Amino acid sequence: MAVNVNVRPNPAPVQVICLGLSRTGTSSLAAALDTLGFGPCYHMWALLSSGRIELSSWFGIFDEGGVDAQAFDSLFQSYRSVLDQPPALLPQALYSAYPNAKFILTVRNPEQWAASMRSTLFPAIIEVNSETDCKTNLKEILARWNEDYLLKYHNGRLFSHPEEEFIAHNERVKNIIPEDKLLIYNVKEGWAPLAKFLDVEIPNIAFPHLNDSSAFNKTFQGLEISKNVEDKSQALNDPFT
Repeated sequence: MAVNVNVRPNPAPVQVICLGLSRTGTSSLAAALDTLGFGPCYHMWALLSSGRIELSSWFGIFDEGGVDAQAFDSLFQSYRSVLDQPPALLPQALYSAYPNAKFILTVRNPEQWAASMRSTLFPAIIEVNSETDCKTNLKEILARWNEDYLLKYHNGRLFSHPEEEFIAHNERVKNIIPEDKLLIYNVKEGWAPLAKFLDVEIPNIAFPHLNDSSAFNKTFQGLEISKNVEDKSQALNDPFT
């Protein structure tokens, strides 16, 4: 179902939308976009890290199929760029809501992506879906997101066939976003293709590289959901195949 693109009373100032999945360099890209003048950036991991819990706001959007563009506007009102999940799982809805934005698909080697997921998000998902106590309702919100939306988006195959699901998502995005509006981008490429796509000058500073696996696990532990996600990730001997 197409998103209603009639004139909206208070559209968000979104100029750039990244539809790449988590663990494809989206934190690095957010920092780069901010440097290039396309901040602030809406990035769920950054919001969680700062104590803001907005996942519950996305439940209604997904339940309605992303048909209400004003719901996006409400979340993105202060942002010029949007990255990572949950937005990345609604490529058609976001393109319909913001057809004049520029879109970026962050990619990497599928096997390397799966390995990164197995050392970060997979054990994190297992942890929040477990019965361990949590001091806040964050665990319950994350557990609902994992079960009702993230895993369903991947047809229950994220753990068992991560490489295939990664490729399927990327192909889905490429089939939705017109070629002239989409940059397929690996953050290892640095500033040049990104600056050219956005029609800005290349800054005279090093390209940011943030949130590697170790940094992710450290931040996740700080959410007080788990204190042993690194131990879990090391103990997981590829149980998803």
